[in-house]
Amino acid sequence: LDAKLRVQMRSEIRRIQQSLGITSVYVTHDQDEAMVLSDKIVVMSQGRIQQTDSAPNIYRRPANRFVADFIGRANFLPVTVEGSEAGRWVVRIGEMTATAPISPNFSPKPGDVGLLLVRPESIRLSSERHTDRPTLQGVVERTSYLGSLAEYDVNVNGQRIAAVQYDPGVEDLYPVGAPLYLELIAENLYLLPKGENSQRD
Repeated sequence: LDAKLRVQMRSEIRRIQQSLGITSVYVTHDQDEAMVLSDKIVVMSQGRIQQTDSAPNIYRRPANRFVADFIGRANFLPVTVEGSEAGRWVVRIGEMTATAPISPNFSPKPGDVGLLLVRPESIRLSSERHTDRPTLQGVVERTSYLGSLAEYDVNVNGQRIAAVQYDPGVEDLYPVGAPLYLELIAENLYLLPKGENSQRD
C-alpha cells in the first residue's frame, strides 16, 4: 500500500476494533502503526520484552535507549549527573546544566554518566538566544521541507542533533550552514541509563 492509503487503513482497523470491542494482538515493525492502533504496546528485542506500557509512556518515559530509539526519532546527549532538586535530576552537558524528571528505572549517583533523551520536537530553534533555558549552539547540516514541518540536522560540537520546526513559512526556513540556537524544553527531557539492557514492565 502507498503511504496515504496505509494511514487510512490503520485508522479504519482501529475503528473496527473499537466498535466490535475485541481484544487484538497486532505485530508490526511500523512504529506509527503501533502508536495509533494500540492501547498497550510491547516492545521486544531479540526475543526479550524491553517494556510494556501505553503509547504515551513508551514515547515519553522509555525504559532504555533501545525503546527510545525504536519509537520515534531521538537524540541522546551524554550527561553527568550532579544531583537532584525538587523531584528532578540535575545534569551537566559541557558548560550547561539541565533538569529531567526522576525515572523509576534509573537511580544514578552524583558523578554517574547517563543519556539525556531529547526528542526533535522538544527543541525550539532560533537564530538568536532568547532565554536562560538550557540552550545548545550549532550549525545546520541538512534541511528537509515537508510542508507542515521542516526537519533539520544540526551539528553541535561534532554531534548531529535532529530537530523539527512546525508550520514554517518560506522565509522561516534555516539554510544549510546557518548558525542556530537549540533551546531544550525541560518538561520533555528524560534521563536514561547509558546501557541498553534495563527493562521495565
